[in-house]
Amino acid sequence: TRSRAKLQYNLSVEGNSLGQLTISRKTRFAEEELERVEQLISLLVYPLSNAFKYREAIQSAFRDPLTGLNNRAMLQQTLERESQLSNRHGDDFSLVMIDVDKFKQVNDQYGHQAGDAVLTQIADIMREYGRGTDMLFRFAGDEFVITLSKTDRQGAKLLANRIREAVEQQAFTYKGHQLPASISMGVASLRQGESTDELFARADNALYAAKNKGRNCVCCDATLVE
Repeated sequence: TRSRAKLQYNLSVEGNSLGQLTISRKTRFAEEELERVEQLISLLVYPLSNAFKYREAIQSAFRDPLTGLNNRAMLQQTLERESQLSNRHGDDFSLVMIDVDKFKQVNDQYGHQAGDAVLTQIADIMREYGRGTDMLFRFAGDEFVITLSKTDRQGAKLLANRIREAVEQQAFTYKGHQLPASISMGVASLRQGESTDELFARADNALYAAKNKGRNCVCCDATLVE
């Protein structure tokens, strides 16, 4: 589409849209200028398409294919970056670990596809209640992790309980079957000079405390939170 001072081009390669390019200025474009612009665009579209494909490949390498959350490799990078920022600037940083209660029972009784349905619905709840600055991960199997930058233990506990309550109230179904689902959660906040391994171990210990307390609850640093 051409107008007096605006050019608009819908860019696509092999049927895949790359978006729209708009060029505008106060004076009318001469015919030779239009030809030059279109020559340059024809040189642009394939490198642009390759750049998008490369970005998608990089993102895919750090994304869990089932839930669409970040994966374990991305978690390691995030922990290192956030802990360095926290130790350097003195900002709060917290970690929430999540485990699906009696998940093996769901798989054994209803099948692995039913278990996958539970995991994807829990991931959706995490997205709904997570804040824009929170990062969500599927750590392994039925375990999830949330990292919360500039958030103290109290703030992390509040978010964890909101997610836990939402999971508790969710009606999980698969092919007409009502699926039992709840989560246990462990919360820990980074201490000054502490390593990411130490932080992770404390959150993991808090998670196990929640499991041992009867499940479907949140524990902070091995202390049960009602």
